[in-house]
Amino acid sequence: MTNNCRANTVSIWARRLAATLAVAVAATAAGVTPANATVAQNEPVQFTLTEPTDSSAATAPTVSGEAVVGQTLTVDAGDWEPETTLEYQWLADGQPLDSATGSWLVLGPDHAGKRITAQVTGSRLSTTPETRTSEPTAPIGYGTLAVTTPRISGEATVGRTLTVEAGDWTPGTTFSYQWLADDTPVGGATESTLVLDELHAGKTISVQITGSQPGYSPETRTSEPSATVVRLAIPAGVTFTDEDGTNNDTYIVPTSEGVDYRVNGETVPAGTYPGTGTVTVTATAKEGFAVAPDVAASWTATFKATPYSVSPAGVAFTDLLGTKDDTYTVPVTTGVDYLVGGKVVAAGTYPGAGTVTVTAIAKTDYVIPSGAVASWTMIFKGDLSGAAPKITGTPKVGYALTAVPGTWSPAPVTLSYQWYRSGVAVAGATAATYTLPATAAGATYTVRVTASKAGYASLAKLSVPTAVIAKGSLVGAAPRITGTAKVGYALTAVPGAWSPVPVSLGYQWYRSGVAIVGATAASYRLPASAAGATYTVRITGSKTGYTSLVKASAATSVVARGSLVGAVPRITGTAKVGYALTAIPGAWSPAPVVLRYQWYRSGVAIAGATAASYRLPASAAGARFSVRVTGSKTGYVASYKASAASAAVAKGSLAGPAPRITGTAKVGYVLTAIAGAWSPAPVALRYQWYRSGVAVAGATAASYRLPASASGATYTVRVTGSKAGYTTLVKASGATARIAAPYVPPAPAAYYANCAAARAAGAAPLFRGEPGYRSALDRDNDGIACE
Repeated sequence: MTNNCRANTVSIWARRLAATLAVAVAATAAGVTPANATVAQNEPVQFTLTEPTDSSAATAPTVSGEAVVGQTLTVDAGDWEPETTLEYQWLADGQPLDSATGSWLVLGPDHAGKRITAQVTGSRLSTTPETRTSEPTAPIGYGTLAVTTPRISGEATVGRTLTVEAGDWTPGTTFSYQWLADDTPVGGATESTLVLDELHAGKTISVQITGSQPGYSPETRTSEPSATVVRLAIPAGVTFTDEDGTNNDTYIVPTSEGVDYRVNGETVPAGTYPGTGTVTVTATAKEGFAVAPDVAASWTATFKATPYSVSPAGVAFTDLLGTKDDTYTVPVTTGVDYLVGGKVVAAGTYPGAGTVTVTAIAKTDYVIPSGAVASWTMIFKGDLSGAAPKITGTPKVGYALTAVPGTWSPAPVTLSYQWYRSGVAVAGATAATYTLPATAAGATYTVRVTASKAGYASLAKLSVPTAVIAKGSLVGAAPRITGTAKVGYALTAVPGAWSPVPVSLGYQWYRSGVAIVGATAASYRLPASAAGATYTVRITGSKTGYTSLVKASAATSVVARGSLVGAVPRITGTAKVGYALTAIPGAWSPAPVVLRYQWYRSGVAIAGATAASYRLPASAAGARFSVRVTGSKTGYVASYKASAASAAVAKGSLAGPAPRITGTAKVGYVLTAIAGAWSPAPVALRYQWYRSGVAVAGATAASYRLPASASGATYTVRVTGSKAGYTTLVKASGATARIAAPYVPPAPAAYYANCAAARAAGAAPLFRGEPGYRSALDRDNDGIACE
């Protein structure tokens, strides 16, 4: 029935029929979509026809936003008819992007260099979906990293470690480093830390850090320079000598590398200076040096004042020719002790007999001036008269004492001798001379001289005690140091000749004037800390009864850093992409040695490849790899050893399962290839569908819709995995069942009120573009209604 009226609504009455009546209405206006309806008997049906839209007036979608990685693009869909449902799909160089189905797109690293378009598909009830595509953007540019200037922390002193802190950069940024000394790159200094050595002294240190990230332009920033690197100096100590205000009161300023000594704020050269009052000597670092922490850098001494001068009062003697009234009187003098027979006696009157000698000595902090009388002697007369013997000779071990008996009367008299050690007679010591043995040290000696003469009673006279016998003096030569002044080598002290033999020798080694704890053998092996120092040795000779004698050697030359010994490294592992190569460094000595690694690709250092192992990336195929192992140790010169090159690296092997095919083996349905998991990820996969063993031209997607010509055939799919640096791998699926022919709906085609009606008519499923299909019945919008 044709409606020739201008009204858009037509009423039609169904006849009395046993079956459902299907009515098709065709509009007379061009471009109007036919409307279908199913009605029961005697029920009116109304159709509303919509005037067609002029498609030439439709607007294409537009994309806005900055075409740079990290930015967001937004699509404006343009003008569409009311109640139109819009779907979006973003494309890169014409290829759909996974999961990019919103009205905006955040540009990632994979988009760099590609042109981006947006497709907008509009759908309405009873109309065919329409897709519009935007103009492509310019090629997506590389993003700009957010950067900050790096900062160096640590002490700018030889032997200390500097560390770089990158600061705040775009998340995910990776860094490479290059340290600079006075703006010149330091070889091999490509880590985030740098141990300062002698080569850095006197220079400022900075670090250049380069940040990189896929899809972004690399950025390089350089830190502010450090302070000038200085060496550590260890001041030698100042020696003070205080002899109670005499001319021997001195202090000695030593020589120390890198150190100035100051007295009262003035720098003084090394040497010996007179000491008076309070003297403070302070060590300060010269330019280019810093005084080591935890070592003495200031010394203070207060010298005693000059002692008081005192002249002793004289001793009074009364000699009444051997009577009981023979006396001598010891006076009182402040600051003076009087000695008789070597012993201090109190002031007072004493009986006199024989020879009496009184000696005055100064007490502590007093001095008797030169020329003052300080000794008085009286010989009290008797029947036999004789002087108390005197002892001559040096009161020191190894020397001889001699008794001088003096004059006896009436002459001649016979004299005999007996020597006493601290009042005890020495057996066999009956001669006028006695040589002091080692056991004499610390004792005093007297000699008793006994005069005898026929007809006279014997008379004995005892000498005054000697001074306390001093220890003997050893004689020894200054030692020499032999050996190489280099870390790891041994120095040996050669003591020379000592006398009187035998003499026990002790050793003490000094580092730049400071005694080394425990270094008391004749030989001393130079440790790592010895580098830059000088060494001396002091030999102490000792012998019972003798004063110990110390002899010091001249200083060695400045100790050089040691030499490390290392083996040429070996490379183990499979020379194939995806496998790891491992450096076997071999033995280094003296242990322990800190080892660092740097891998090289065809002779070129690989940034960041500084571990003992290196996993071969895709780009390694065809190249040869070597490794350089650098050994370092405090006090030693860094040394490196390079391995031989590996074999040429082979391409890696991909692993992937045979694909599976899912979907309904029926014309019009879609088959999908399930590739499974491939490794190492990511792997680029390509597809090729085969119809009964023959490649289907253009069928290179993961899914394939079965055309009418597929009926009766079987299908397989081959998945080809490819990845840079790896051998391409092809996996084939099993064949599908034979493809069933599609269901041909009854003619003429009809519209159905719902899927139940379509199934009742035997027309289900309904495919988009075929009679009976409409989007209202296609719940999942896959183009197939009433599945």
